[in-house]
Amino acid sequence: MRASLATIVLAGGRSSRLGKPKALLSLAGKPLIQHVVGRAKAFSKEVLVCVKSLDQLNIPLEAKLVVDGIELNSPLAGVLAGALAAKEEFVFLTACDTPFISRSVVEKLLEKVMEKEHFNAAI
Repeated sequence: MRASLATIVLAGGRSSRLGKPKALLSLAGKPLIQHVVGRAKAFSKEVLVCVKSLDQLNIPLEAKLVVDGIELNSPLAGVLAGALAAKEEFVFLTACDTPFISRSVVEKLLEKVMEKEHFNAAI
């Protein structure tokens, strides 16, 4: 990738319907969040996982945990906390239940943002 990219993974949900954090659901023998972080590390200089509290994900992760500390029951709290913590020029935002994120798709989104000086986001 030509630009410096951070990935923010939202993992601060209450999981009230599931009874346990969605990020910890197992896929192929490991938690979803580990799949997402592993994929993100392939195309990001920095991976940030946004949570409500540090004990929410009690597993080893090769990412920086960011507590969203804002009293707001919304994913926007994690988006804001992650964006403030990110050190890279560009940010890719994803959720903890997206284990199949694709490097090629992320690169295409980043290209679209970079080719037009007035673009702030590619959705």
